[in-house]
Formats: sequence, structure tokens, C-alpha cells
Amino acid sequence: MGPSGRVGKGVNRALFPGDDEYAGQLPASWRADGVEDAVLVVCVGDGTFGSAVRTCPYEYGSGSVTNVTFHKSRCR
Repeated sequence: MGPSGRVGKGVNRALFPGDDEYAGQLPASWRADGVEDAVLVVCVGDGTFGSAVRTCPYEYGSGSVTNVTFHKSRCR
């Protein structure tokens, strides 16, 4: 992966199995049609989190920074 977190050039789409309440609002251009088209699989569940694994700074918009915490999860 490059420094931007992207793999190669162009759009790197993700597959979002599970609860579609939030993921369904993401732009269609972000969503893969199937696992073979996905660079990343994001398992979306019922909103409960496992234990925290790591917290990292995330820069967005005009340089604003917030911390994002990654949690353990399991895809079923």
C-alpha cells in the first residue's frame, strides 16, 4: 500500500456486508459489487464494539484531526 493507504491508482472499493443502515448511505463509487472487486471488506454489525485494539489520528476536511479507535470484531 502507498503512503495514502491506497492500492495502486484509481478507486479502491470496499465490500460492506451486514447492517446497511449506515453503509447504504456511502457513495456507490465506494462500494464493491462483490468480494472479487473489493480491496477491503468492512464487516458492519449492530453497533456494538469489541475491545479497543488501536487508536490513530485521522485527518479530514481542511486539516481537522480526530482520533479513530479500531475495535476487535468478528464477521459471521
